[in-house]
Amino acid sequence: MKIDDIRKQTAGGASKRSLNQIKNIARHHSATSDGDYNAFWNNRWKGLGWKTGGYHELILRDGSVQLCYDPEVITNGIKGHNTNTYHICVVGNGSFTEAQEATFNERCKLAMKRFNLSADKVLGHKEFKGASTECPGIDMNIVRARLKDTPVKTASMDDGKRYRLFTGTFGTIADAEKAAAKIKKDYGYITYIREE
Repeated sequence: MKIDDIRKQTAGGASKRSLNQIKNIARHHSATSDGDYNAFWNNRWKGLGWKTGGYHELILRDGSVQLCYDPEVITNGIKGHNTNTYHICVVGNGSFTEAQEATFNERCKLAMKRFNLSADKVLGHKEFKGASTECPGIDMNIVRARLKDTPVKTASMDDGKRYRLFTGTFGTIADAEKAAAKIKKDYGYITYIREE
């Protein structure tokens, strides 16, 4: 995985904490089809009057990472929960690539080890008290099971085998994400988008 360390280039970062204050890791999604730190800073965060961006790490569509802030920096990921939370955002809107999921697992496990946290302390944005959002756009019970290296049990696994469903090819990422979101909403399946 490629890691692009942009910590010296990101805005703000003046509000600090000690690492032992970190009690949770939050998973977010960007609610966009693409983007990076500069896109989110210029098109969202700066306009909200924020001095510091929202996430410590961004996982881009190709699975690469933008390391945005040191963990001691208090970012603006979830109102009322930032002092105690390390924020990781996966770029996408309810559907993510296999490369992104692999990177999230690796980066999250590294953060869990660093902050001495269990998988039960990894929460989706909407699981925090007072949050009203669809973020992170994925079933966090499945994410936590993966982080625990526990097989995810589903009704379709009763024969001990796994079967992959391929749905088709789409002309744009937006069309693919729309179809993936519908499959997730209608059937509860996790979907991955892969560029052909």
